[in-house]
Amino acid sequence: MLTWSFFSARDIQDAATYGDPYLPPMGISQVIVGGRIVADGARVVEGRYPGERLLGQGRMVD
Repeated sequence: MLTWSFFSARDIQDAATYGDPYLPPMGISQVIVGGRIVADGARVVEGRYPGERLLGQGRMVD
């Protein structure tokens, strides 16, 4: 499955803190997983989870 992240290396910045760890990073314009947009600007597309979760050395979880 192909995953793309579009960002500006000059503008990317982590916004998360210990108090609010789920803030998205700044400077990422789009994230595309398996041909589907899952993040567009600061907006995450709800209910769209096309990727597969990997643990450790590539173990997949059902």
